Amino acid sequence: MNGLREIKCFADLLHKYRNKAHLSQQQLADDIGVSRLTELRWENGKTMPNITNIRVLAEFLAIPEDQLDPFLPDNRKTNQTVVPKNCGRQNHS
Repeated sequence: MNGLREIKCFADLLHKYRNKAHLSQQQLADDIGVSRLTELRWENGKTMPNITNIRVLAEFLAIPEDQLDPFLPDNRKTNQTVVPKNCGRQNHS
């Protein structure tokens, strides 16, 4: 089970890179083959995408691998994820 902080951190990362790509939630959902509701749940931190969708999102949005590492099971030690300390949306005025 994913921790709430991990899910929120991934949601913030997804939000940041979707906006950077100038895509609406609907556009991203259509482009990667999921419903808008699914994308909305990921971005609002309600659910976490599975590993396949994490990789699809990373490739499609050009999310650097080092920012994805905390969310990939291969990098978890003793079933714990180290969430980056700088997790969270930053003010992008």
